[in-house]
Amino acid sequence: KAAAPTTVGYPSKGKVAVSWKAVKGAKTYQVQWRKSGAKKWTTKTVKSCKHTVAGLKQGTLYEFRVRAVAGGVKGAWSKASLRWLKSATKVKVAAGKAKGSVKATWKADKAATGGYKVFVYAKKGGKLVASKKVKAGATAATVKGLKSGKTYYVRVRPYKVKSGTTYAGVFSGYRAAKAK
Repeated sequence: KAAAPTTVGYPSKGKVAVSWKAVKGAKTYQVQWRKSGAKKWTTKTVKSCKHTVAGLKQGTLYEFRVRAVAGGVKGAWSKASLRWLKSATKVKVAAGKAKGSVKATWKADKAATGGYKVFVYAKKGGKLVASKKVKAGATAATVKGLKSGKTYYVRVRPYKVKSGTTYAGVFSGYRAAKAK
């Protein structure tokens, strides 16, 4: 069985990059996607452990899954990766008011019914050093416990809840700020 795929969305391009870990013995993989709640899945057979799905609509909820295939034997479908093809808009970051903190602000979005999560990294593409989740309707969050005077890289991700299921939005770009 394949592990749940990793998905990275590009709303402005209407694309989602889907990748997964190789399964021993697999010759090909089947990738499926659909709009949330749709009965029919679209299927693509690929030889590598990645596939980019194009032609998606910005702001729409999607589900992605994958399975390994070896000869005529098809493995079980992975758990679905749930994505909302929308990102937080106009994210800004600055030093927080408290020592060792940074503050992220963004434009309000009523569609982010699951709130937001702020991610803080030591460097772009580096290890996550802190995160903070805030409720729907929030437009700012301060992350504390950072090293004073050090530059951090911050990204914000919105979440949407539909029928009790949470769909992760697209990460904002990295924004740099020096902790107070």
